[in-house]
Amino acid sequence: MKLRNFLPITVALNLGAILSAQDREEAPPAPFIEGTVAGSAGGAIVNGDKAAFEERHQRQAGGAFGLEELRFAREANGSSLRFESRLLPVDGDYRLTGRWTPRDAVYVDFGYNRFRTFYDGSGKYFRPTAVFFTPDDERLHVDRERLWLELGFEPEDLPRLRLRYERLTRKGKKPSTALGETTFTGGLGPRSIVPAFWELDETRDILSADARFEADAYQWAAGLRYEHTEMDNARQNRRSPGEPAERAVTARDGTSSDMFSAHAFAERHFGEKLTASAAGLASTLDTNLEGSRIYGPDYDPIFDPAFVRAPFDPGLLDLAGGTRLKQYVASLNAVYSLSKHWSLRPSVRYEHLQSDNLATYVQTMTLPGGALQQQSLAAQTASNEDRLSERLEVRYVPRPTLTFSFRGEWTQAMGDLDERQVDVATHAATLDRLTDSTRLSQKYVIAGNWYVRPGLTFASEYYYKRRSADYDSPSDSTPAGSNDRYPAFIRKQAFDTHDVNVRVSWRPASMLSFVTRYDLQYSTNEMQGDGLETVRSARATTHIVSQSATWSPVPRLYLTGSANVVFDQLATPAASLVLNSDNNYVNASLGAGYAVSKRSDLYLDASHYRARDFSDNSAVSLPYGADQKYQAVSLTWVLRATDSLTYTFKYGYVTNRDEGTGGINDYDATILYAKAQYRF
Repeated sequence: MKLRNFLPITVALNLGAILSAQDREEAPPAPFIEGTVAGSAGGAIVNGDKAAFEERHQRQAGGAFGLEELRFAREANGSSLRFESRLLPVDGDYRLTGRWTPRDAVYVDFGYNRFRTFYDGSGKYFRPTAVFFTPDDERLHVDRERLWLELGFEPEDLPRLRLRYERLTRKGKKPSTALGETTFTGGLGPRSIVPAFWELDETRDILSADARFEADAYQWAAGLRYEHTEMDNARQNRRSPGEPAERAVTARDGTSSDMFSAHAFAERHFGEKLTASAAGLASTLDTNLEGSRIYGPDYDPIFDPAFVRAPFDPGLLDLAGGTRLKQYVASLNAVYSLSKHWSLRPSVRYEHLQSDNLATYVQTMTLPGGALQQQSLAAQTASNEDRLSERLEVRYVPRPTLTFSFRGEWTQAMGDLDERQVDVATHAATLDRLTDSTRLSQKYVIAGNWYVRPGLTFASEYYYKRRSADYDSPSDSTPAGSNDRYPAFIRKQAFDTHDVNVRVSWRPASMLSFVTRYDLQYSTNEMQGDGLETVRSARATTHIVSQSATWSPVPRLYLTGSANVVFDQLATPAASLVLNSDNNYVNASLGAGYAVSKRSDLYLDASHYRARDFSDNSAVSLPYGADQKYQAVSLTWVLRATDSLTYTFKYGYVTNRDEGTGGINDYDATILYAKAQYRF
């Protein structure tokens, strides 16, 4: 073949090679993908009170399985996508979150999360007669949901912008402290031990927009927030169950509110020694109210005037009203370095609160003779409060291993509350009261840290805090001897607290370390009633001793343990009615880990809790304190079968003994758990 016949072929081959090389150079890199998927199964075999177990461990008794973890991440061509999910239907635990970044400065964040909180809905135990009321289903729970979508723009040299929508819901049942009463007390009088619960149905929608910018010498931020809330809650309990006067009461609360707020923040560096910042907030809250409190043979009754009630059972019908709240906040802060050893951090904050409330309702009351009284009332309140807070922190660092700090906080608040209630039919004022209040608060903190040498550190802190309040009523329509003057009956209150703690961290050897802490808190409460002398209403003393240790005798084994011993005592001059009470307990834990092989580990966890503070005051009131012992132990085996596949197996046993409830909340449980995790 002649040369001119080879030439086109040669040029074509060379051109193809060049284009192929260019394609290889310009072709985008392959996407980077990684992720994790894990499934789990297990359960708890409970012998005893399942509701007490679920509240303590926040998991459902019985078997459970599901997708515990699914993570996925992909990056390619300057964009990324990440999401995480979880699906555990038995425990009501769901999660799906993600973040998509199509470009470097733009992102989309979204997600949905739902989890369940478990409660024990049983009532209280009355020891003298061994009376205990259990509802039809004491295994209560509340489901909380959160849904959000966020759009963001984050360029390098421009303000960062964020727009976010969020919805929060709360639905379910939980216990209430407004317990019903019973007279099954052996002649000791009525006691409130009958279980009560809340039926919750709440929704919040939040829309917010924010902007933020950061430069070398300054930064600022500003934002707007709108929030709409809808609530339809009911508090339900039974009174005198099993008695002729048995009745159920449902207090329903319907609320809708709209809140709008705007905030801004700015910070500026004036050289290396001074940094100053300022912030402000303005918000308004408008609320509409409706509700009722009705007695009947069962929950959610229709109002029946002929229904037999007990004397002085207070009821409520056709509640309607609204609230307008305004809040303004401004603050100034600074950090000033006097020298390399001294620095000051002063700040001041001002807040103004103003609220106006109006409500109309029909009050129902059963008179001693059995007649039902209905009275249409209109109530109006207005309040104003101005609060000024100052704070000053001084830091002294004489050398790198020694630091001292002092902090003082002061708050002054002055306000007034105007309360008016009128009988709609007669226009007569049933309440006309004006209350002026002055509240003062101060707190002083002294702290020090000393790094003696590597492995040995001392730290100590002391603070004193005092809160006082004075109330004056220039006008008050309630007579001086009335038993319905609260809160106007209180004239002065004072709360004093002293707290000191010492902490020592010591590492005597590279594989051995200790942390020891001691806390002492002493508090007193004083109160003066109208026309009475000032009395010390309570005195509380708390000692807390904490000790933890970590030891690794060999590289493949570690041991760690901690213990907390608490002595908490409360004394009151009203001890004949409420008794002096203790809240003393011991809480200890032990953990260990052992590397069986390069791919296998064993973990041991054990815990112990003991409280012996039960005080039987059944003759005049209810028992106080706890008498409980809780112990738990678990053994976990982790096996890494391959670099990508890991198995986890866990066995646990827990026991709970609660003498304060007569053993009704006792349980023993065996917990089994297995998980398989794969990484790709």
